[in-house]
Amino acid sequence: MKLKDYFTKNLKPRQKQYEAIRAVAFKEGTIDEIAACFEYSPRSLNTIINRLVNGKHQLFPDVKTGPKGRHTSKQAVKEIIDLRRKKRLSAKEIAEELKKSDSPPCTRTVERILRDAGFPRLCRRTDKERGILKKRHANTAKICRSGHR
Repeated sequence: MKLKDYFTKNLKPRQKQYEAIRAVAFKEGTIDEIAACFEYSPRSLNTIINRLVNGKHQLFPDVKTGPKGRHTSKQAVKEIIDLRRKKRLSAKEIAEELKKSDSPPCTRTVERILRDAGFPRLCRRTDKERGILKKRHANTAKICRSGHR
């Protein structure tokens, strides 16, 4: 395949229009020759050129991209950061705390928000440090104190 074929054969419609208009602009042949090369009629090529010049045609339209940020509201992010700062809660505990809100974030989302905000992961804490009290059975307590089974 010749190098020139990469710019004249099997083109997508917008690329084909661009190459044809570029060839006309740089006077690489007559309108009839260029139109035939790109499989346009001379009249179609003139129409495309006129629409482009008059601002009615866009060769490279702006492409809309998806969201760049998180779907979590700024208020929810602020609340997550406040809960970590003030109560020193883990991501899982924060997610549990926010389950009451209209759109509660999942634990992974809370982890990402905390990481992006510069918070390190919390070290493992004992149940006592987390404020969880375990009820011991009366029999277990006696066995442990006496050392007998």
